[in-house]
Amino acid sequence: MYKKTLIVVLVILVLVTGSLAARKASVFDISMSHSYRLDDAKAINYQSYVPGARVQINIRPWFGVSLGAMYDFVEGMDDVNRVVMAAEMVLRAPIGFFEPFVAIGPMYSLVLPETPSVPDTYGVQARAGIDIKFGRMFSLGAEGILVAPSLTDLLDNDVAFDYAYIEENLYVGITVKAKF
Repeated sequence: MYKKTLIVVLVILVLVTGSLAARKASVFDISMSHSYRLDDAKAINYQSYVPGARVQINIRPWFGVSLGAMYDFVEGMDDVNRVVMAAEMVLRAPIGFFEPFVAIGPMYSLVLPETPSVPDTYGVQARAGIDIKFGRMFSLGAEGILVAPSLTDLLDNDVAFDYAYIEENLYVGITVKAKF
């Protein structure tokens, strides 16, 4: 009985002190994202891995700006890839261990090599997720990233409410962040 009580007390102490250590909001973050397109994740197609990297400067504990890029493939064209680059405004809520966030900003999709049938596009990228802090300098999180490659299509044709559009343009994944 005493052994179980001691273990519970030790776990509570570790959680409380870890929460206090993680309480201070970071000023600068570097993150790596490991994502899959939603339709590929549902089909358990792990061949379509989409890596990404991001840097974020937090001007206030609740507000920051980020620059990021993802390396993706063009559906149905094995030798054509694209780099999706985005600059975003980030709103976050550092609450102890947890840090939920939302971000939105312009994006540019660069197709490599240049292919006339798949043009470079400008659009909007939005993401939302939650980070779980492990100490002051490290966090692990889950996020969803919606890449809208054509803003006019998004606004004119109500494709934002089309499930097929969301499956093709929503990325889900995990992130690993170093926080300074």
